[in-house]
Amino acid sequence: MNKPVLHGLAIIAALTLGPTALATEPDGNVIIRYGWPEKSDTNPNPPGLRLTLTAVVPLTAARLTATHPAGFDLNFHSPPSAAAVWPREGLELGAIAAGQTVVVDLDVVKPAKGSGVVGFVLEATAGDHVVREGVGVPVGVPGPEPVERDGVVEYPAGREVPAP
Repeated sequence: MNKPVLHGLAIIAALTLGPTALATEPDGNVIIRYGWPEKSDTNPNPPGLRLTLTAVVPLTAARLTATHPAGFDLNFHSPPSAAAVWPREGLELGAIAAGQTVVVDLDVVKPAKGSGVVGFVLEATAGDHVVREGVGVPVGVPGPEPVERDGVVEYPAGREVPAP
């Protein structure tokens, strides 16, 4: 074989196998979705955040944990008299059958200013291997506060570090 052919084969192999070796994807054992339900006639008191977890494979010993920025709190959505705070150790879900969906309705207590990402991680066991799937949910109002001048709302440039 001559050198140009070998060189061409090496390039094709690198383009084909390189991205596959470097890709990192979720295992796909759990589908995690989130949404911000809106108020309606049929839902006059919606939760602030709805987290939906659907098991693709049977899971055991499932636990959902959350991390959030300082100044934010998570409460389970319930009547005000029965509001329950998210437990530090997480929410024990136990066994989840394949195809089963678990819905967690929460209220996010946000500070007047600022934003962040609330991270949710589901840890469980599927057969003989550990499952760890997560999602980050943006909360709060990002960026600098707008300023109203002469009836026009302006958003000042918000750079903490000057551009190079």
